[in-house]
Amino acid sequence: MKGRVFKYRIDPKKAKFSVPIQKGAMVLTAQMQENPRERGEQPVMWALVDADAPFETRDFVLLETGEIFDFPGMIRFIQTLQFNRGRYVLHLFEIT
Repeated sequence: MKGRVFKYRIDPKKAKFSVPIQKGAMVLTAQMQENPRERGEQPVMWALVDADAPFETRDFVLLETGEIFDFPGMIRFIQTLQFNRGRYVLHLFEIT
């Protein structure tokens, strides 16, 4: 395996989203990162990938604190993201 860590931007306006990512990739974390072009912070996630592996599509969801959700299958918690110094909070899960 030729392992590399790649970064994937998250659009906080989309509650559910898909990411083309190498098969078998391990999502490591998600955090807010300074985005100088937009003068603010952008949520991003990092994954350890095998650079030679074929791509697959994986599904993710952002949930607000207290939000009721119902998804078929399971979800796996990745990270809590705080916007505007904690005034707005979203929780990132992968739908498995």
